[in-house]
Amino acid sequence: MIFHESINGHDSAIIFFTGWGCDENCTSHLTSGKYDIITVYDYTDLSNASALTSRIRQYSKVYLISWSFGVKTAQQIFSKELFARRIAVNGTIDLVDKDFGIPPEIFTRTQNNLTEKSLIRFYKIMTLDHFSFFDSNRPLRSFSSIKNELSLLDKSQIKCDYDFYDEAFVSSRDLIIPSANQNSFWHTKCGIKPMKLDAPHYPFYMWNKWESILNE
Repeated sequence: MIFHESINGHDSAIIFFTGWGCDENCTSHLTSGKYDIITVYDYTDLSNASALTSRIRQYSKVYLISWSFGVKTAQQIFSKELFARRIAVNGTIDLVDKDFGIPPEIFTRTQNNLTEKSLIRFYKIMTLDHFSFFDSNRPLRSFSSIKNELSLLDKSQIKCDYDFYDEAFVSSRDLIIPSANQNSFWHTKCGIKPMKLDAPHYPFYMWNKWESILNE
């Protein structure tokens, strides 16, 4: 994992686990007057999880926001007691699943046919009519790192804690992880009624401040 820290000397922090193929640029427009922000991305190697946990423990209060593929990854490596709140955005713990995540045949096809051109197509499907906004904050990662990350994402089946998250957002126009599958997951596996967003898979253009996601 790679950590990007935006440190302003606050006692509280937001830890943001981003989605596949992304980095801190995807949410660089979001600001905060109350929280330090630690963005986590590139889940190819999770061996430095203990270093991140130690960093988190330095804060008096920490909020977790996980998006997309980060929803599964964050619950694999953390104890939920670390966080005051744990919020999932457009993702599930059952990442590749015909009923509760990405249908396996779609995931496999994306893995097997990934090119730089198809990655741009993925970003366009992820953002729909907000691609230009996303493109101005496009990830600054190499194609090889993004492809390698995808090849490993469905291999980690170590832990599935369905009680980990206490809140979830689901976009009604999510074409990456089908909205219906997400809703089924949160209702069936977790007993959570997710909050609906009128947005595509990438919803962050809706907000200007991290506090807005926390409804503060």
